[in-house]
Amino acid sequence: MSKADTIHTPVSAPIVDGKRSLDSLRDMIGLISAGTGIFAALLYLAGRSFAGGYFEAMNIPGYSINFSIWEYGEVAWLPMFFYPASMFVLGGLFWGVFYSLKSWLSPLGYAFLSWLKNLIKIKLPAWRLPDVGILARRFFDLAKIAFVVTLFISFVMGTLLVVKIWGSFNGKIYVLESAARVELVSTSLMTLENPTPMPSQAGGKNNTYYIYDGFHLLTINNGKYYLFKEIDPVTCKPLKVYVIDADQYKQVNLLAAESLSDKCPKNQKPNMLATPTSLPTSTP
Repeated sequence: MSKADTIHTPVSAPIVDGKRSLDSLRDMIGLISAGTGIFAALLYLAGRSFAGGYFEAMNIPGYSINFSIWEYGEVAWLPMFFYPASMFVLGGLFWGVFYSLKSWLSPLGYAFLSWLKNLIKIKLPAWRLPDVGILARRFFDLAKIAFVVTLFISFVMGTLLVVKIWGSFNGKIYVLESAARVELVSTSLMTLENPTPMPSQAGGKNNTYYIYDGFHLLTINNGKYYLFKEIDPVTCKPLKVYVIDADQYKQVNLLAAESLSDKCPKNQKPNMLATPTSLPTSTP
C-alpha cells in the first residue's frame, strides 16, 4: 500500500478537551453568580438586622427608615464576617483540644474496656441487622440533607441575631454619647413646645424668627430629621421621637454633642468611694 492510499482518521481529542473546558468555565461562572447572589442577600439581611437593632435603640420603627442595599452592606459587613470567623476559630480550638484529649486518653479507655470485658465475660449471640431497602436509604439521605440545611439556616439566623444585638449596642451608645444638639429656626409658629422668639431686621424688614432648642439628633432620612428631647430612665431610649420635615424650617443648626449618660441610671457605674448618706432616725 502506497502512502497516497493511506487513510488518516481525524483526531477528535482536542475538540473534546475544548468542549470540556467550555463546560467547566460555564459551571465556574454559574457558581460565581450563585455565590454572589447569596452573598448579596446575606449582606442585605445582615444590614436589615443591624438597622433593626440600631433604630430600635432609638425608639424608631425600622420600617420607617429607607436605605439602599449598599448602605445596609456597609453597616453590617464587619459583624457579619467577624462573628462566623470567630466561631470557626473558637470551634476549631475546641475540637482541636477535644480530639487531643481523646487521643491521649484513648489507650486508657481501651485498657479499661478490655479489663471490663475480661471481668464480665459475657458472650453475646450473633445478631445481624436487617438489610435496608432502597426507599429507606433515600429517606435517610433526605434526612441528612435536611439536617445540613437546618444547621446552615440556624447558623445564619444566629449570625443575624448577633448583628442585631451589635446594632442595638451601637444605637444605645449613639443616643447616650454622640447625639448632636439641634436648633430649629422657623419664620412661623410650629407645633413644637416653647419656642424662643428672636426679632430680626434683615433686609430692612422687621421679622420674627422662632427658635426651638433642646433637641438631639437621632438620624436624617428621606429629608426628615428624627429628634428627641428626653430619655426614658428605665429603657435608656428616647421618650418621644419628633419627625421633622426639613422643608418646614428656615434653618437647622447642628451643635456639638453632649453626654446623656447621667439621664440613664442603669448605665451609670456605682462610685465605690462615695460616702453613704446617713438618715436621721427618731427615738421613741
